[in-house]
Amino acid sequence: QDAPASAPELARLVAMTGWWEVAAVFTGMPPTHGSAKLVMLGDRWLVEESRMQTDDGKPIDGRSFTGWDPAKQRYVRAWVDTTESRLNVVDLTWDEGQQALVSDALLMDLGQGLVSTRGVTRMPDADTIEFTATPVAPDAIPGLTVTYKRTR
Repeated sequence: QDAPASAPELARLVAMTGWWEVAAVFTGMPPTHGSAKLVMLGDRWLVEESRMQTDDGKPIDGRSFTGWDPAKQRYVRAWVDTTESRLNVVDLTWDEGQQALVSDALLMDLGQGLVSTRGVTRMPDADTIEFTATPVAPDAIPGLTVTYKRTR
C-alpha cells in the first residue's frame, strides 16, 4: 500500500471539503449555477459530486477525484460530467507563488471547440474556491471560471 500524502499535500485537499454553492461562467455565455459536495475518501482522495443547471434548465452532473500520487510526487485529478463522453485525467503541481494547484495543459471545449488550456485551482479564503481554465496562448483570458462559495 502506498504511503498517505504528507501533511501539506493532504491539508490542501482537506481544506476544500464541505458543501458549496457553485457558479460556472464560460466567457460570453450565461452563468450555470448549482451545488457541490466535496468529501475525503480515506486519507488520500478528495471526491467531488456536483450538480449544475444551465439557464434553460438542463442538468449537468459531474464527479471528480483529486489526490496525491506519491510515485509522481504530484497531484492527479480525474473527472467526468454529463456534457462529455470522455474521462479527463490531468497531473497538477502546487505553485507556491500563486498558492494554487496548476494543471498540465489539457484539451477543453470552452465553447468554440477543443483548445489547450491550463487549469488553476486556488482558495483565496477558507470559504471560496476558484477554478479557471485559460487557453495556452499569449495574453489569453480565462475561458471558464468556476467559483465555489462554502455553505457549510
